Amino acid sequence: MILTQDIINRMAEITGGTKKDAKLHFDAFKQANVEALEAGEDIAIKGFYTVENKLVEAYKAKNPKTQEEVDVPAHRKVTMRIAKGLRKF
Repeated sequence: MILTQDIINRMAEITGGTKKDAKLHFDAFKQANVEALEAGEDIAIKGFYTVENKLVEAYKAKNPKTQEEVDVPAHRKVTMRIAKGLRKF
């Protein structure tokens, strides 16, 4: 598993910059993604991934244990799809 710090280290190596600058850029990228999702927007980075932020309408479901009907409120569901070129890994 690659951790955040590993990605930051690789970014610094690739760009030839400092780890501090790489962390700053990584944090900005992460924050931009979070803000877009909070605003209900979709994110598409061609050749990498697509994140869809869908609104799921309220519905009724059954508790499988008690068979009692339960109201599920409307909520957002985030789904992520990896680009076709990366699926082979």
